[in-house]
Amino acid sequence: MEGAHSPARTSDVSPPPSMKGVRSPCTSQPTNSDAGRADRSFASLETQRNEAKPILYLDGQGFLPSRSAANGIGDILKKNFTDPWPSWKKIPISTRNSLFEEFLEKFSVSPPDYNWAKKNFEMRGSVLLKNNLNKARTTMDKPHWITDGVWERLCNHWRSEGFKKKSTQAKTNRASNCGASHTGGSISASQHRANMMKETGTIPTPLELFRRMHQRKDNTWVDRRSQHVNEVFTRTLKQLTKRASAQGKPPPSELDVWCDVARSKKGKVYGFGMESTVMATSPCYRCSSSSSMEWVKKQEFDELAKEMEEVKNERDKLQARVANTERLVEHNNALIRELIESMKFTVNDSQDEGEESDREYEDEESPSEP
Repeated sequence: MEGAHSPARTSDVSPPPSMKGVRSPCTSQPTNSDAGRADRSFASLETQRNEAKPILYLDGQGFLPSRSAANGIGDILKKNFTDPWPSWKKIPISTRNSLFEEFLEKFSVSPPDYNWAKKNFEMRGSVLLKNNLNKARTTMDKPHWITDGVWERLCNHWRSEGFKKKSTQAKTNRASNCGASHTGGSISASQHRANMMKETGTIPTPLELFRRMHQRKDNTWVDRRSQHVNEVFTRTLKQLTKRASAQGKPPPSELDVWCDVARSKKGKVYGFGMESTVMATSPCYRCSSSSSMEWVKKQEFDELAKEMEEVKNERDKLQARVANTERLVEHNNALIRELIESMKFTVNDSQDEGEESDREYEDEESPSEP
């Protein structure tokens, strides 16, 4: 869970055309137990776009913008962490459903697909809870959102022999798998893909996205495994493309080649974090570029609306300055007119005094009659 921040509000200007009403091909129909809730939520998702709530765009196995989604899910988890749940799966299903309903009250989701949104919420919630509990366990500093009683029971669980055995096995598995280093930081693969689309105006290929997340600024690789996968993929794609061309067939899909090259024995595809889970067979991932494009268009629309608002503000400021200048000029003109009138009055008085003095002088100089 990242730090709590209020997500940016949607613009007052009407948003660009959305995928409203679209059902994702990657999700199944609700189960009987969830049918009533899903039906109500579908109706809620269809109408929520009219409410003043931040919009999250479904993309692959996450949301865009990813930081707003992470902050929102994190806040909900912290507020409702009332039992010593050591992992997401240990949280009762009814509680997880309540958390998701609270999530839908906080955000609008596009496209309005209940199952897809719930699946992504569960995956992101699981990762956020795991990361925060791992941090707390490593530092042994009680987070402010965990009560003393819950914290004590969690510590007892971490000190248990069963947990220590699982932890040791997990470390061994990670070491044998060469780790999972990348340069993406806390930004999801979906967010990186959307950012690249915004920067270039085109959808990045799997290799371009992989290099974005696994190469440093000097183009060196973060680890040997990343470099090896890049070399194998590049060589395999070149061979398959050459073979297809010789046979008069279209070139192979880069995504399919990537999944064949980077898939592990368990079916997970290496290279894209959570987006890698069974990526080859997930229509969610294949249709995620449309959601990314919608998010990019929304970002561009909001930026344009912001620029228009800034231009309007500058225009209003300029108009105010012009009006003030006009008032100042008028005021100065009035002062000048008063000064001119005052000067005229002074000159007239001086002329009158001079004429009177001349007459008196003439009277004194004139000889008196005998």
